[in-house]
Amino acid sequence: MTRNFFLIVLSIAFFFQGCNNPKTTSTERELKLWYDKPAEEWVEALPIGNGRLGAMVFGGAETERIQLNEESVWTGGPIERANPEALENLYKVRQLLFEGKYAEGDRLAQEKIMGTRIDGGKHTYQTLGDLFLEFEGLGEISNYKRELDLRKAISTTTFESDGVNYTREVFASAPDQVIVMKISASEKEKLNFTTWLERPGDAEVVSASDNQILMTGFAQFENRGTRFASVVNVKNTGGQLIAADGKITIKNADEVILMVSGRTNYWGDHETGKAAEDIGKVEQTAFEKLKENHISDYQTLFNRVDLALNAPDTLKIPTNERLER
Repeated sequence: MTRNFFLIVLSIAFFFQGCNNPKTTSTERELKLWYDKPAEEWVEALPIGNGRLGAMVFGGAETERIQLNEESVWTGGPIERANPEALENLYKVRQLLFEGKYAEGDRLAQEKIMGTRIDGGKHTYQTLGDLFLEFEGLGEISNYKRELDLRKAISTTTFESDGVNYTREVFASAPDQVIVMKISASEKEKLNFTTWLERPGDAEVVSASDNQILMTGFAQFENRGTRFASVVNVKNTGGQLIAADGKITIKNADEVILMVSGRTNYWGDHETGKAAEDIGKVEQTAFEKLKENHISDYQTLFNRVDLALNAPDTLKIPTNERLER
């Protein structure tokens, strides 16, 4: 299964590489993964990422979990994994795929293009942690929907409770290097929740300032690894913000913007200072501007190719039901 998946990804990568002329995609057809219930398992959550910083959005109404990743949180040190034979074998692999010799192309790519293996298997990639949001005052949930818009790389969760419509948007910005989340409601003073960071393994969570949570730790094996830091910045419109015991509580707010950064010392940086710097660069930037920056940067790449595989009538069917078909 792993090899087949790699082959598909590799073929797509080659196809994209051959598209030298960007083209504008049609906006008539939506490209969305969507579901009518929250994710129960990690594999059901919706992924977002900017190449370095990523997350899995579960979409829970009462309790939202956003599992965070940063590419260099692992228990080893810097390793040069670039395969020196990759470039000279790229054409050979591509030709084998074009000739329909998929097994041979896959095997050659594994041997000559993929990064060199890490010996021993003792060192592991680890999670940056989990961001939780626990909401209060919600009644019966109806009209629930969570989706990932592939044209914008934005995960959105919407639902209704006691006549109020709630919306949560999440994306991972490459130009601004933060994960951004906007929480809003159709009526004022309806947002009440507590947010905090957790992580399996060694980590310490402290409330760094009135509107920020800081989590630091050491991902290590035999005293070797990476030190990491994650900062959550919370900005509320209306209502009250209370920071205590490593958590931030929002009461009766109209709208809330969360920004999440994560860094390690893998590249020699001071992880806490670097994570705080990422937040400092954008904390005064309006949400719509951050969103605009993200979409513009993302679509420069995504809009190069448009591929339709079936009729639009399936767009009204949840993704899990389409898969079952």
